[in-house]
Amino acid sequence: MKHKILKALVIFLSIALVIAGTLFYAMYIAPENIKINHKSISSEKIPKSIHDVNIAYISDIQYGEFVDEKRFRAVVEKINEASPDIILFGGDLFSNAEAFLDDPDTVSKVTEILTDIEAPLGKFYVLGEKDLKNENTKVLISKILYNAGYEDLTNKNIKIHNGTSEGFNLVGIDSIVGGTPDIEKAYTNLNNTTFTIAFTHAPDVYADIPNDSTDLAFAGHSHGGQISLPILGPLSTIDGAKKYERGTYEINELIIEVSNGIGTTNVDMRLFSPPEILIYRLVKK
Repeated sequence: MKHKILKALVIFLSIALVIAGTLFYAMYIAPENIKINHKSISSEKIPKSIHDVNIAYISDIQYGEFVDEKRFRAVVEKINEASPDIILFGGDLFSNAEAFLDDPDTVSKVTEILTDIEAPLGKFYVLGEKDLKNENTKVLISKILYNAGYEDLTNKNIKIHNGTSEGFNLVGIDSIVGGTPDIEKAYTNLNNTTFTIAFTHAPDVYADIPNDSTDLAFAGHSHGGQISLPILGPLSTIDGAKKYERGTYEINELIIEVSNGIGTTNVDMRLFSPPEILIYRLVKK
């Protein structure tokens, strides 16, 4: 009888230790344990001049709630260590942009940190729903990003070159949550013969894009659920990321990548959804 009680106690304590250890990791280690997710995509449509070009997608920094200057600088250091050629920022710079409308010191600090991100072929952005909360926050975030050297690609496209006339199309789409996506305008004058990359904030807008004219698409917004369980997946989903929640989706020739983002919201906790910087290498097939 004593042996059975002791065995049950050991099992109970072991389970308690596992739960306590998991919670400790999720609360005190995981939120700052930034993962560099290196991937590659090959295509005959990628010209030789673009071969080996690396694109970094970052989103959901959520500065101010749990992400502070030290944590943000660590993110930038990670990005620069990866040496991307292009930076795509997918929105939600602050957790509450309104709190910084009259805080020039923080605005200057965040602008400086964003400026420190290096990308020789360009830095581009679209906004998220927190950036778009009202006209004042939209103007504030747009000004910060402009002063940090980022180009606004909201419902626009641009051709990226690397020393030759050949290149690839980059398409920016406004957030389906809080914004006004205009897919027709974003894809103006594009066709399916040139390699095309799209980026936005909330991924569910990709249900409506022309798949035959898009090869790779980036989004964030969902934080990967922030707390996710094996097999079960994210504990909750949010508007704008219900169809495409997290990870990689392949639809015919289109690859959609939904990033876990950088910051956290409501609670500074991550489980099986590490903060993430996506780095994609373009390969000439």
